[in-house]
Amino acid sequence: MRVRVAYAIDLEGVPQKVCSLLSELDLVSLSKLNDLTHTDLLEKGNVPSALARLQEIRDTLVKVDQRAEDCINILIGYQRYLSGAEDPPIEGDDPTDEDL
Repeated sequence: MRVRVAYAIDLEGVPQKVCSLLSELDLVSLSKLNDLTHTDLLEKGNVPSALARLQEIRDTLVKVDQRAEDCINILIGYQRYLSGAEDPPIEGDDPTDEDL
């Protein structure tokens, strides 16, 4: 299950934070995507293992897609702010304080 986590950073730090989020992707998991071109398990008739490998690849793709979506949404908001489409955040205005 995914949950939304929100916190504040300085506006200037947004691009670096997005870079950080992208770099956190597990490169070992991403290397599993290369398995899409390997058909050795199917050629050997090992269908159960091929199915398991395909499911791992799908799970990895979901994680990459979710991270990409998070980064896109962050950058859309950042771009809107830079273009003047959004009001600047108010200093010291922390919406989580109101909820307490």
